[in-house]
This record gives sequence, C-alpha cells and structure tokens, in this order.
Amino acid sequence: MRTAILLICFLVTCAALAQDVTDTSAPTRRASSKQKLTASEIIDRSLSKYRENLDIQHNYIFRQREVNQELDGKGQVKKTEIHTYEVFMPCRGDWYEKLVEKDDKPLSEGDQKKESEKLDKHCGEQKKHEEAHQRDLEKWKEKHANDGQPPPLDKEEREEREIADGIKKVYNFTLDGEEQKDGRDVYIVSAEPNPAYKPDKRWEHLLAKMRGKLWIDAADYQVVNVEADLFDDFHVGLFLFKLNKGAHFEFEQARINGETWLPSREYLKGTGRVTFVTGRFQQNTTYSDYRKFRTDTKITGVIGEAESTQPQTNADRR
Repeated sequence: MRTAILLICFLVTCAALAQDVTDTSAPTRRASSKQKLTASEIIDRSLSKYRENLDIQHNYIFRQREVNQELDGKGQVKKTEIHTYEVFMPCRGDWYEKLVEKDDKPLSEGDQKKESEKLDKHCGEQKKHEEAHQRDLEKWKEKHANDGQPPPLDKEEREEREIADGIKKVYNFTLDGEEQKDGRDVYIVSAEPNPAYKPDKRWEHLLAKMRGKLWIDAADYQVVNVEADLFDDFHVGLFLFKLNKGAHFEFEQARINGETWLPSREYLKGTGRVTFVTGRFQQNTTYSDYRKFRTDTKITGVIGEAESTQPQTNADRR
C-alpha cells in the first residue's frame, strides 16, 4: 500500500499545481514567498524534482513498522498486531518489504529463512521481467528503426502514466493558499472529485470517493502532508475488500539527509473488511532508521549494516 500512496500523492500534487486555480485563502494564512511562479513553472519543477528524488530514494533502506489494531464498538483496542519490515530496492522494480519482526520480537531462524527465500524468488521474478522487456524492446527497435516512434514503456512506467492521466480527470483542485510548516513555506491544495467524470479503473473508483487536502513544500515541490476522507463505501468483489464511508487517511513525509523526501507516517482508521480485520480498525505505520543502501549491504533481521541517516528535525529544516 505504501508505494501506491506515494505515487498517488505525487501525481495529485502535480495535477493540482498544474491547474489554473484561484487563491481562496485569507491573508492571514499566507506565508511570504521569495518567488512567484506560474502553474506551468511549478509543474515543470515538480516533475524534475520527482525524477531526481526517485533516483536518490533507490539508495536508501529503512524500517517500516505497522501497528494493526482491531477496535470494539466504542473505539477501544481489542487486538493488536505489529509487523516490522526492512524496505529497500534489492533489484529492479518496486520497493521490497522484508519482514524482520513480529510484535517487536525478531523472527525465528525458520521464519528468517522463509523471508530470505521470498526475497530470492522476488529478485528472480524481477530479473525475468526485465529480460523479457529487453527482448521485446530489441524486437521493437528492429521493426521501428527508422519511423521515429518512441520505444514502448515497461509495466511500471505505463502504470505511472495511466495514473497521472487518470488523476487529472478524477479530481478538481483548489489552491487554498500558503502557510508555514516546520519553518518551511508550503502550498495548501484541496482535492474534490469531479462529478462529471465516470471512473473506469479500480483505483479511480476509490479516489472518486475520497476528498482531501495536501500540503506541498514550496521549495522542494514534495508532498509534506495529506489528509483525506472516504465519503462513500468502496469494495473489491463480494468478500475480498471493503472500506466503509467515513474512513480517514493521513500521510506524512520528512526531508532526509537534505537530499530527498521519504515517508515518516501513514494512518488509516475506519470500518470494513481489510487484510488484517473485519469490523472497526486502525492502522498506524511509521518509517524510521533511514540509511544509505550499498550493493554489499547484507539484509538481515538486524539493523546497523548501512550508514544511518535520520529525518531532519525542525531546526534542521529551516
């Protein structure tokens, strides 16, 4: 879920800032800006920063701690499960989450072995995918060597573009103004579903039932915070997944090592049927222990084999 959220947050940001919107904020909410940019200039810089940020993010490994809680009718905790992962990119493709702890206790030797086998299988599948894509690309180049057509994209790139095009159709955006957050200027952008658009893909149906607000760093053009609410029920199949009206979502990022932005917290609270519970629940995910990932880094259940880098404090961000 984390990767999809990050991608959606970035694309919503780009789409929002690309709109010709009216500033509806009160004068007291605005923070001083050193330079006023047009929407076109903002989106160009945002896309450029995003590409740079992706390359840098690949160099990091970090911890992801998920606290899943089942709640009773009064909102009190009935059951808690905690899973801790090391997150990194061991091979070409998406982020990989390797389970290293359950309920804040290290895995047994048997479970560690199973997780290592899962990782080996994942990298093997990614290698086959890349080899197949390269074969298709070579065939395409032979066929279209002189017609000037751009080469085909791989699956991940196609999905990113589809989401980018879709989000601009799903939402109407309003620039509410600017303010300061942790000593930095941020844009405040509201997102409301476009009632005229008829969703086609599953993720479009989900976004079309959500409204929210984004805080975007005015210097780095990265998402700082997102808050969103589900105003209608969403489900996949009859029994696979259901999220009921009223679910609330929060997302936060932090500036890491003065060079990139990565998630610091996600929060989801609601009712429905999800992977870990049926009924009332909340999930709080925190990200920490950001370290530079080296090609010789050995991923185990023990932290400390890479250079540690923590999110900047408020003073560091100024």
